[in-house]
Amino acid sequence: MAISFQIKRKRPVVLAQPKDPTFLVSDSEPGSVHEYLAAADDFGHGEAARKAMELGGCLAQSGYWREALRQFDKATQYAPDSSSAHEQRAQVLLELGSVFDAVLAAERACLYSPEWGDAHLTLARCQLNYGELQLSLESFDKALSLSCTEDIASVASEAEETDALLIEQSIRHGISGRRIPGYSLPCSAPQG
Repeated sequence: MAISFQIKRKRPVVLAQPKDPTFLVSDSEPGSVHEYLAAADDFGHGEAARKAMELGGCLAQSGYWREALRQFDKATQYAPDSSSAHEQRAQVLLELGSVFDAVLAAERACLYSPEWGDAHLTLARCQLNYGELQLSLESFDKALSLSCTEDIASVASEAEETDALLIEQSIRHGISGRRIPGYSLPCSAPQG
C-alpha cells in the first residue's frame, strides 16, 4: 500500500497598509513583502525604515511575530538610533519569549529617547518578565514620572503588583525591608 500526500499551498494573507495599496504577504508572488521593501529602498534609508516599521506593526497586530521581528530588525538596521524601532522590537521579542533580547532592545530604546515614557514602560515589562523586580520597579517609576500613552492607573497598578512581588520575594529569601525604605510610588491609581 502506497502512502501519498499532497502539499497544499498556503493562501497569502492580505493586509491593508495605511496610505498604501493593498499588498500580499507572500514570498513567492508578485507584490510580496520583499518586493515592497526593495521598492522602499529607492526612497532612502529613512523611508525604508518607516515602511519596515509600518509593515512590522501590521504584522505584529495580526500575530505574525517572526515576520514582524524581521521588519523591526530591518528598521533598526536602516535607522539604528530609532527608539521606536527598538521599542517595537522589544515588544515582539517579549511575545516570542526572547526575554533577555527584549530587555536589551528596550534598553536601547531608552538610551536613544530617555524622556519617552513608553520606552521605559516596555523596559519595565521586559525586566519584570526577566525576573529583575527591582529594576522593573525603577523603570515603572520612570515611566510614571514621564508621560506615556497608556492609562496611568493601569501602569500604577502594574507597578504596585511588581512591588508586592518584590516584597514577597524578599520575605521568602529572608531579606528585610521594602525595595527602598519609606519610598512610595510617585503616582498611584485613583481611588474610587
